[in-house]
Amino acid sequence: MTAEDLWMGIVLAWLFVLGSVIGSFLNVCVHRFPKHERLKDQLRSIWWPPSHCPRCKSSIHKRDNIPILGWILLKGRCRTCALPISARYPIIEFLNGTLFVLVYLFEVPHEFRTQIFESCGFCPIGPQILPDAVSFSDAMLLHWRYAYHMVLFEALLVASLIDIDTTTIPDGSTVPAMIVGIIAAGVLGQVWMIPVWFEDPLFAGLAPEWSQGWFGTLVRPPLTAVPNSLALGPGDRLLIPQWVLTHPHLHALAVSVVGLVVGGGVVWLIRIIGQLALRREALGFGDVILMGLVGSFLGWQATLVAFLIAPFCAMFMLLIRVIARNDGFIPYGPYLSLGTLLVVLFWNRLWPMVGHWFSTGPWVILFGAFFLFLMFPALLVTQTIKRALGFPDPPPFGWVEETWTAADQTQYQAGEFVDRDRQSWSTADQWPGKTAANGTLYEERWRNNGGPTGWPEP
Repeated sequence: MTAEDLWMGIVLAWLFVLGSVIGSFLNVCVHRFPKHERLKDQLRSIWWPPSHCPRCKSSIHKRDNIPILGWILLKGRCRTCALPISARYPIIEFLNGTLFVLVYLFEVPHEFRTQIFESCGFCPIGPQILPDAVSFSDAMLLHWRYAYHMVLFEALLVASLIDIDTTTIPDGSTVPAMIVGIIAAGVLGQVWMIPVWFEDPLFAGLAPEWSQGWFGTLVRPPLTAVPNSLALGPGDRLLIPQWVLTHPHLHALAVSVVGLVVGGGVVWLIRIIGQLALRREALGFGDVILMGLVGSFLGWQATLVAFLIAPFCAMFMLLIRVIARNDGFIPYGPYLSLGTLLVVLFWNRLWPMVGHWFSTGPWVILFGAFFLFLMFPALLVTQTIKRALGFPDPPPFGWVEETWTAADQTQYQAGEFVDRDRQSWSTADQWPGKTAANGTLYEERWRNNGGPTGWPEP
């Protein structure tokens, strides 16, 4: 083992500890955010009230808050009252520590010796095309981008866990991170993976005259920082707007804002089309905000790729539900988050496959509108096939199925025998404790003008 390997092991161990500590904080967010509707109350719940046992109300000791180890030393029980503590807390802390290590190994595989084309987020027209006067070193750029992406993944983890528990995604898990994504993009200027716009010269020449010049003067970016053997896909011939090179911070801000608008807007349109075709809520509004969050960090192209990968991530669960003929709602946020993680970790391999599609200039907008237009009849055909296979139609959107519960039966029985003296004479020696236990004491006194004379009024 070399000194470099030893140092890398220390770095990874430190990242695991950092991730597990932050995972402890994420547990607080997952537990408290769903209890409040307003964003302000969700954020306030992070620090107030202080952590305590829900049974005995005793405060959590500092040594018991040590991630993973604290739960093991307590043997999964409260120190004061022995209330069982869910194993979910140390599991999330462990998984978050593992996530910190995994993403680092993909994005910065050789620590400070890593060159940009060795990172999983490499693209031939990535941030390395910017002038050297405003560029970070490769290692510094990759470390900043790693930290930037980890903010996104932490927010996605919180949103996914809450979505699994409650099938909702509260604003506290998405909106603050979205703001951080936009501000950090503008300040750092080079944490994006792909420019906000680029075109293949072939399609640029075939574009309609009315669309030419919309995105500025197109130039061929310098590719001197990229080895010829790694000029993947169409990256060695693409054109990008001139202002991308001359205004790096403005461009980074544009990548974030456009990604937010396109990511959230496309999912919002799909949500509307799905409701019209399926007569039910196809995607929750929380999913719209979630993809807006992803777009603010990754840009609109990578966000659309993540959205297309998500159904494949959910296919196994959907297959189980189809076999069980359970047509109920499943939380989609975890699969959107998993698709986003896969896009970041394998962007250098996905780029050669998707780069051609996004390089068609204004035609990509027309293609996107055409696919959205085809989605409505495609969903109608899907519904027809489901009917042919014997699956019942879903209830109309907004309709809630009513069931007769045990509480309804109890209320019905109580309503049938409101008056204990029904069909009999009221006596003066009846003990009012029975009606007090049923919560009908004052109602009976009101009905009988003060109640039985044998018992004094309070």
